Order: sequence, then C-alpha cells, then structure tokens
Amino acid sequence: MKNEINGAAQESLPGDKGENIVSSKKVEEDAAMLSSVSEKKIDRKIEPSRSEQINYNSEKLQTDDEYEIKRRKRIERMTGKLNAVLWTATPALYVILSHFFGGWGKWWLLFVSASAGSVIIDILKEINLGASKKKIRGHIIGLTWLVSVTAYFLLSFRFGWNMTWLVFIAATIVSILFGDGDNDENEEE
Repeated sequence: MKNEINGAAQESLPGDKGENIVSSKKVEEDAAMLSSVSEKKIDRKIEPSRSEQINYNSEKLQTDDEYEIKRRKRIERMTGKLNAVLWTATPALYVILSHFFGGWGKWWLLFVSASAGSVIIDILKEINLGASKKKIRGHIIGLTWLVSVTAYFLLSFRFGWNMTWLVFIAATIVSILFGDGDNDENEEE
C-alpha cells in the first residue's frame, strides 16, 4: 500500500501507523539543511576570498599591461606605415608635379614639407603614447624650423629674396616661446 505525502509516494509497511509522516518530515528537514549549505557555498563563490581577489587584481593588472604593450605596438606600426606612405609618395609627387608643371627647382620643397609631415606624425604618436611635454615641445620646435625653411623659399620664389629672411626671426621667436629652457631640471622627462 502506498501513501502520498507532499507529492512523494512512500510505501507503508504493515504495522506502520503514521511513521511515514515522521520520516517524510525528516527528509524535508534534511533537504532544507542541504539547500542552506549549498546556498552558503554559492554565496562563497559569489563573494571571493581575499586571496582570490588579489589573484584577480594581479591578473587584471597583467592583462592591462599586456593591453598597453599591444596598444603601443599598434601605434608604432601605424606611425611607421604613415611615414612609409609619406616618403614613398613624396618622390613620386615630386616627379609628377615637376614633369607636368615644370619648375624642377621649386618642387624640391616637397621633401622639406614631407619632413614636416613626418614630424607631425611623430608629435601625434608621442601624444598618444603619453610622452612628456618636454619631448613634445622639442618636436614642435623642430617642426617650426622645417616650416620656416619651407615658408622662406616659397615666399622668396613668389615675392623676391630681399625681406623673406624675416621668416627665420619669426621661427626664433616661436622657438623661444615653445622652448623649455634646458636649465629646467624640475620638469618630468
């Protein structure tokens, strides 16, 4: 004969009178106890111990460092490719422009302009890599002189040679303004 208690079928032995009810309550208590123990284990897994947190943080730092290394390599590759395109296109552009528009002697300024473009690429790279202000200012001063030489020749070809030398005085003023004063030892490198 079978009794149904809480949806579970239990066999009743001859001579049992209500003992199955007691044993089913015991089973329910045991199940409740097991579920509370498993909930504690689950809570422990959700909230990691201190050593587990330290391991996680060190792994995260390692992955952050790996990410930073990969980012730096990607920036270096990109700037290398940009410089390669710049310096491959410059001679080709020089030959094409000189051939079709004449003035072989004037178009050589493309090479000085390409140098300025290369410095601009380097400035952008240094900014993305988080370089010091001193290093970036050094690039800007170098760029100032490349631009001033190009401007000097372009202005001289167009307006004559008599007053265009003032471009170099302007470049000197810009260099002084952007200069970092090499005697400054307090600034970060």
